[in-house]
Amino acid sequence: MLKESISLAKKGDNPHEDILWQTILSQVTPLLKLSYLNLSASERLLFETKFKSVFMTYATVIPLLNAEKIYALMESCVLIVKKLQTSYQLKTASNPYHFKFCYQDDTGKERSCNHHFVGDARGQSVSYQTNPSKLARNILSSGLIHLEEYQTSNDEKLLKNLPIEPGKIRNGGLWINPKTHQVIKKQEPNSHVQKKYLPWE
Repeated sequence: MLKESISLAKKGDNPHEDILWQTILSQVTPLLKLSYLNLSASERLLFETKFKSVFMTYATVIPLLNAEKIYALMESCVLIVKKLQTSYQLKTASNPYHFKFCYQDDTGKERSCNHHFVGDARGQSVSYQTNPSKLARNILSSGLIHLEEYQTSNDEKLLKNLPIEPGKIRNGGLWINPKTHQVIKKQEPNSHVQKKYLPWE
């Protein structure tokens, strides 16, 4: 699949020698933020729960050079890709290994393997509350910033697709100004300024 993607990136899939869906996605990017900001709280939660991972697979593509390096590592058997059926667990193991990787393979069979070293390349957590950075912890404890909190609706059509009850949801994202991307500070107790912005991660 990676080999086909590399070939497609080099040749394109139309007379302009580009990839049509990537061109369309790039052109509509300014509308994506606006669309997200105009979703209701329940619709936003549905997107984040059901569709965000698939969307990000297409929205955050990697450079061709990186793909070719990954393919070379796979061809030489230095890098092995394993399909998992469920999420994995990384546990501390006894010597001489330090880490135990537990997972279900694509057939549902329980498996585990031990490793001396583990590189965490998953990126930063979407929840600011779980960010281990000292700066992040200090900003949170200072009380200067807002974490995203919103009220879901009683829309049964939406909620039947989500394992939640109507109520307040806190996903741990920061409140920012979607136009400037500046973090919105908490208002002073006597401030009459109303928040006009919706949360965006």
